[in-house]
Parts: sequence; C-alpha cells; structure tokens
Amino acid sequence: SITSAFESESVCGNTAWQPPPCPHHGTVAHLGQDPANGIPISSNPTVTGPTGGLGWVFVWDKGTPKSITFEFSQIDELDEVILALPYRAGTTFSIRWDAAHWCNTDWGWLCQHPFTSVGSLQEVRDGLGDRYFFDTSVNLLFVKLVPQKMDNLNFNGDPLNLNYFEHHGIRLPPIMWGGSVTVEATCTSNSNDNRYCRPSYDHAVVAADPCLSYRGLSDHTLVGFDDCVSSGDTTSTTKPTLSPTDRPTPRPTAKPTPRPTAKPTPRPTDVPTTTPEAGCASFRRRKCPFNNGAGPCQWQGGRKGSCVPLETNEPSEPEDGTERLPVCNGIKKRKCRKTEGCAWSNNSCQA
Repeated sequence: SITSAFESESVCGNTAWQPPPCPHHGTVAHLGQDPANGIPISSNPTVTGPTGGLGWVFVWDKGTPKSITFEFSQIDELDEVILALPYRAGTTFSIRWDAAHWCNTDWGWLCQHPFTSVGSLQEVRDGLGDRYFFDTSVNLLFVKLVPQKMDNLNFNGDPLNLNYFEHHGIRLPPIMWGGSVTVEATCTSNSNDNRYCRPSYDHAVVAADPCLSYRGLSDHTLVGFDDCVSSGDTTSTTKPTLSPTDRPTPRPTAKPTPRPTAKPTPRPTDVPTTTPEAGCASFRRRKCPFNNGAGPCQWQGGRKGSCVPLETNEPSEPEDGTERLPVCNGIKKRKCRKTEGCAWSNNSCQA
C-alpha cells in the first residue's frame, strides 16, 4: 500500500523530512548558461521560470531520454518557450502534439498534430509551435512550446481565447491540465540504460556565443540570463536597454505675483457718541460709582437712596469775586482728610 511504501522508505521525496531523496536525473538552465549550475531534474520534474528569451536547455546525467513528454504548461498565448535537447548527430525524431484524453475526432476535433522539421532555429521561432530544428553544429534539438486548447488543437493562427486571470495589469495564463508534446528519438542507446541516448552534451559549445548560436545575432552581448543587446543593431529582434537620455529639469517659467489692486480703507464717517438719555439717576446702586458716560456719580441715601452727580473739588469761580471754598460734601472719610480745605466732623466731610 501507499502507507507501507512510505514507511519502508521505498518512495522518495524532495524534502529533507521525507527520506530517501529522489535521485538526480539532470539539470535545466537558460541557454547560454552552464547547466551544471542549473535547476535539478528529479523523478517528478517540474520546471518553473520565465518565458521568452533564448530558451531552456535540458541535460540528463545518462543522456537525453529516447521519449520525453512535456505537459501541464502554463504559457501565455502571446509568448513562447524554446526547448533545447542534446542529441548526437544522426539521431532522427518523431514529435507530436496530443490533445487531452477526452478529445474526440468524431466531433471534428483535432486530437493529434505532428511537428515538421525545418532548417533553422529562426523558422522554429516564427512558426505556430509545430516545427523542430536539429542543429548538428551544436548537437541540439530545438522545439517551440506554446499553449494549446486542451480538447481541440488549433494550428491555424487563430486566437485561442484562453481563460486568463487578470488583475491590475497582471495576466496569468491557465495551466493546461490536458494535452502534451512528446519527443520520440531514434538514437544510439546508452550502454548502461537503453531508455537513454548516448550522452552528447558539450558545455563549451553551448555556452560559447549564445546570441549568435541561438538567435543568429552577431556582435551582440548576452545580458541578464537570456537576452541579447547591441547598441549599433537597430534590426535586433530583442528589446535592448536603451541608453538613458539627459532630461534636465526644465527652466522654470516666470510667474510673478500679480500687481495688487488699490483698495484703501474708506474714510470713516463721523459717528459721535450719543449723550445718554439720563444722568446719574439712571444707574442703580452697584453701577453708580462708575463713569459710564454720564459723568462722575455717587450714591446717596442708603438702601432707598439714589445715584446723584458727584461734586468735584474744583468749584466754579464765585460771581461776587469772594474767595473760592473747597467742596467737601460727599467725600469719604479717608479722602476727606487728604483733601486740602476739608476736615471730617460729625460723620461728614466739611469745609
């Protein structure tokens, strides 16, 4: 059973907690990079990486398998993935697309489609995903992997209209759960395992000049992992990084503060203070001692008294020319003693 297989450690795993580890079968890397430093291929090979660019090269420890199936692809229909598989010269191939298992030719669907051999890698790139090229100068088989409809293959160039997930400018293609590309090779077998062809990979040849070998672009430089740029080649099919242009800060335009319009304070109109309708008599006891526009006042007569004008110590000149006497009536005791010509007597201030 499955449980007993795990308990007996007869099933491998790709994590540290699941012994034993799955055996190493090979590596995969960007074309132009050394596959020795690539992603390992194990018993359950799943390769994840960017599409477009130069492509991916697969290298197996025992030699390239005689039969390889690529499935569960997740590629945008506006993009592509170039696969490079090493084989010895003289190897022949049969490559085909297979639709999902539920495809039915009785319904007029295309359920299988063969690849056609062409004479250059560029023809493979220009095709619709049903061409292959075997370059004997580097002993590499090139295949273009593109998305397809799972139940009815389409090689007439019409849009596939796949169901994408799109959000804020990001578009994720669906995983093709059905359909696959199978490569069948007729080759000299590996003497130790006839499931594989004899190893033929030469690291130096593949990594020598990737832009010339895999894109046909001379005088180009590999940048990043798998892109070629040239400052003098305007016909390049790649998208080189352009030289930055000088963009100085533009000269500011003069925008002075506009001339203010004259808005002087209007001339005030004469509004004199109105004479109060009543004198000290209009004030109650609490407000009587204050000068509220009615002149100096004082309260006389106790609780039932009234507010009357306060006589000042500056009496008017006598009409008969006699000596002027100070006015002391109404002045309080403390002030009375300090007022010249006044004295406190019989509980009142007198002259």
